[in-house]
Amino acid sequence: MRQTVHGIALGGLAVAALLMAGRPTVEARQARAAEWPTYGQDRGGMRFSPADQITPENVGQLEVAWTYHMRPADAGRG
Repeated sequence: MRQTVHGIALGGLAVAALLMAGRPTVEARQARAAEWPTYGQDRGGMRFSPADQITPENVGQLEVAWTYHMRPADAGRG
């Protein structure tokens, strides 16, 4: 009986340690908030960015950083 209790306790501690090790730190979550890893920003499609680099005061100073000209679609493909 005593070995069973110790085994269960040790197993519970191991599971808790694994769960805590896989949890991202506050810094990691904040760094990820600035990224846009998927369409719509996250799996829920929130389309919200916490970035504060563009404000109503500086939006008039924005300039085009890059462009990409796509070729017309080939009519023969489909």
